[in-house]
Amino acid sequence: MLHEPLVLGIFEASLLHARALGRRFGIVTTGAYWEGALSAGANALFGSADAGGAFVGVRSTGLSALELHKMPAAEVHARIALAAGALVGEDGAEVVIMGCAGMSGMEAAVREGARAVCREVIVLDAVRCGVGMLEGILRAIGRV
Repeated sequence: MLHEPLVLGIFEASLLHARALGRRFGIVTTGAYWEGALSAGANALFGSADAGGAFVGVRSTGLSALELHKMPAAEVHARIALAAGALVGEDGAEVVIMGCAGMSGMEAAVREGARAVCREVIVLDAVRCGVGMLEGILRAIGRV
């Protein structure tokens, strides 16, 4: 029986999912601040800045989490696609993590950005990664 509550962040869950796929991966996020913060977090989790060459970096849309839902959907879609296209085309990502819970359900924009640079990618929704990992942990300890 566990004596401490289970704590799992969507950031860690999505990075572990991406790393397990064995492909180069990166993160599309909201504001520019998160480029440094998420890169530092990946460094802390993996113990290196690039996770042995697997982590290619973070690209931001320049939007805040609030703007994801307040701005016209077409503008949000275009900004996510542009960031994803750079992550895939310039940085070499084969897996793209949507690094903001507010991006949940916006996979089409990431795929469009990748297709703009003639690539298909695996898109990971950080929220879904977290839920899936938590479900697996709960099953492993007999709580589900």
